[in-house]
Amino acid sequence: MLTDMQKLYQEDFIPTSREMNKTMPQWTDIIPFIKKTVKKLEQKCRIINGTVGDILDYKTKARTGLWSIAIGGDKLSRGLTLEGLTISYFTRSTSLYDTLMQMGRWFGYRSGFEDLCRIYTTPELFRWYRHISTAFESLREEFIEMSRLQLTPIDFGLRVEDHPDMMVTSVMKMRAADSMRLNYQGTLTETSTLPVSETILKSNFEIAENFILSLGKPDISFQPRNVWLNIPVEYIQEFLKGYQTYKGLPTVNSVRINKYIDLQRTKSLPEFLKWNVTLISLNGSVDLKTVSFAGFNIYPHSRSIKEERTNSLFIKRMIDRKDEIEDFNAAERRIVENNNLSNMEIRSMSPRKNRPLLMIYVLNITDKEKTEILQFEKQPVGFAISWPVSETAAPMNYVINSVYAELELSEDD
Repeated sequence: MLTDMQKLYQEDFIPTSREMNKTMPQWTDIIPFIKKTVKKLEQKCRIINGTVGDILDYKTKARTGLWSIAIGGDKLSRGLTLEGLTISYFTRSTSLYDTLMQMGRWFGYRSGFEDLCRIYTTPELFRWYRHISTAFESLREEFIEMSRLQLTPIDFGLRVEDHPDMMVTSVMKMRAADSMRLNYQGTLTETSTLPVSETILKSNFEIAENFILSLGKPDISFQPRNVWLNIPVEYIQEFLKGYQTYKGLPTVNSVRINKYIDLQRTKSLPEFLKWNVTLISLNGSVDLKTVSFAGFNIYPHSRSIKEERTNSLFIKRMIDRKDEIEDFNAAERRIVENNNLSNMEIRSMSPRKNRPLLMIYVLNITDKEKTEILQFEKQPVGFAISWPVSETAAPMNYVINSVYAELELSEDD
């Protein structure tokens, strides 16, 4: 047993403490204290359950500290505070997110000895805690955004990542919740609503312009087409990371799209690893004024707002049908035209079935009557993605509130 302890100390504790900039004694310096420590702990085993009182008397042991091995079930697993806790053996399980997190209150270690803390549990519980920690972190970001917008859950769509073997909470508490499966494959994603904030519009313009500049010279370039082929997915994700979509669109959300791409990358699906990119421009006209963008003179699409809103620019439809074949060669375009293929059929043929297409739009936004172009410091920039039809693409599963579901339906409309 002493050999096993030495191996654990040298292969786990010393490297971990060094990684956290802590100093650890040599094993030979520890050996004289092992027997004394074990005997001290063996004499202080305590059963913690509902039939006993508070037998962990920290107050009378304040000077020397309380040495104890605590063994228990419900009372111990539901967040009983054990001061100075360093080692936990945890096997108690539940399939509910909230209950599992309540059991895991010992995750918050105290400063000064965090490098010595260990949790020993089952591989399944480890995977479950990792999942719900990620899910709750995403939910926390949703709450922060809801607070920033000064909204409540009555107005704001909330969602929590689902899990095939667990539930967010008990069925009785989920009466206002629905399940949603999100899979972009074979669809068109477009920013049908844009933020109205001048700061965000300017930032998005600069993010998109720097993205186009980072791609270098186009592979296809003749007025009005500018197309880049086989762009690594990392470039796309970097653009999405910086671009701020309107928060009222559940699926057209740059953060969520990035997470979806991350999920496909974990499966190394080839149809998501390389992308085509196009900078959309109309044909030249004497009636149109060009906009300088990333070294190109763009003839912007004009889109009118469909509803008067104070916090967004709702244009409903941004792309033209032909935009989805911007990266098609002449032969592929003839196949589309001669067979009158639908957009869904287009997404299942080459080159789309092998590579998504990211379309960047510089826009003129007009008022509802289409009589006046709205003035901004920087032109509004939107994007659309034509996703390949894929039988292997992995969906993302969420539990959503009713507001989120309503926003989802209105977005589809």
